Amino acid sequence: MPGLFPAQSAPPAQKTLLQKVLPLIHVVAAWLLLAYFVFWKEPETFSERAYGVVGSENRWSRWAELSRRKPDETWGVQFVPFFWAFTTLTLVLHTWRIFQGLDPVRPPMILSLALQYMPPSLSSLILNIMKYLQIGNVFIDDVAALIFGMGVLIWLASLFTD
Repeated sequence: MPGLFPAQSAPPAQKTLLQKVLPLIHVVAAWLLLAYFVFWKEPETFSERAYGVVGSENRWSRWAELSRRKPDETWGVQFVPFFWAFTTLTLVLHTWRIFQGLDPVRPPMILSLALQYMPPSLSSLILNIMKYLQIGNVFIDDVAALIFGMGVLIWLASLFTD
C-alpha cells in the first residue's frame, strides 16, 4: 500500500582505493614495527645485557626457544617496550582514519530506518557507539595480524635453527 513504507535509502557509495587499502596499511605497519623490534631493538637490548656477545645464530635460537619452552621458564628474548609502541602506532592510524572520515558508519537497514524517528541525541549516541565498536574491530584485527606475524617469525626461527 502506498505511503506505509518509507522511501528506500540510496545504495552505499563505492569504496575509494584508499579505503580498500587501509587494512593492508594497518597490517604492513604492524609487521614493520614488529620487524624493527625483532631485528634492531631486541638484539640491542640483549647485547647490552650480555655485554656485547651477540651472533646471528644466537638471535634466531632465542626466538626459536619461544616455540619449545613452557611459559613459566625464562626466555632468552629480552623485554622491550613493544606494547607501547604498538599502541601508539594503532592510535595514530585510527586517529588518521577518523579525521579523514574514511570509515563512515553504516548501520543495518532496520536500525537506519529507526534512527530517522528517534530524538537526535539518542541517534547520535547510537552512531557514536557504532563508531567505537568499529574502531575496536580494527584494533582487534591489528592485534590478530601482529600475533600472526609473531607466529610466522617464531616458526621461521625454528626452521633456521634446526
